[in-house]
Amino acid sequence: MAIYFIDGDNAPGSRTRGIENLTEKDIVFIFYAKSNSHYSSKDIRQELEKKTTAQLSFVQVCDGKNAVDFAVAVRAGYYASTEDTKIFLISGDKHFDLIAEIIGRELADRCSIKRADTLCIALISDAENIATFDVAESLIKINFAAREGEAFMKSVRELAIKENEQFKEPPKKKTVFSSCRALFGR
Repeated sequence: MAIYFIDGDNAPGSRTRGIENLTEKDIVFIFYAKSNSHYSSKDIRQELEKKTTAQLSFVQVCDGKNAVDFAVAVRAGYYASTEDTKIFLISGDKHFDLIAEIIGRELADRCSIKRADTLCIALISDAENIATFDVAESLIKINFAAREGEAFMKSVRELAIKENEQFKEPPKKKTVFSSCRALFGR
C-alpha cells in the first residue's frame, strides 16, 4: 500500500500515467485549483476512476499562487504522521524534493516519502509493487515508446527464463528485478 499525492496543476493528465497499475490498497489524492479546467471536468474524473482500482479522491483547492502545492504538503505531512506507509509526492516541481526531505527527516520512523514526476516513475521506484511481468511491461511501455518497451521486456523475459533454467526454480517475484540487474550489469 502507498499513498500518492498528485499536483494536478502541474502538467494535468500526464502525472497520472500508470494509474491503471495501482491496486485497491493504494490511495490517490489529486489536488487541483478551482480554475483548473482539466480536473474540473466530470468526464476526466470518471475516466480516471474507471482506469484504477485504487481509492481515488479529487481535492479542489482555492485559486492562488502555490495553493495546490501547500495543500499537498499539508495533507502529506498529516498522513505521514498518522500512517505507517509509503508516500509519494507526484509533481514536476522540484521543491517537492525539499518537502519530502523535511517530512521524512521529522517522521522517518513512521513512513517513507519521495517525490516522483509521475505515478509510473513512483511505481518503478517502489519495486515491491511490481508483482508480475505484465505490470513491469506496462510500466516500461509507459516510460519508453511501446516498441522499445516491448524489446526491453523481451530481453528481460529471456534472461528470466535462462536464470530459472540455471537454478531449476519456479519464477519468483524478484526474477524481474534480478533479470534487469543482469541486463544492466548491476
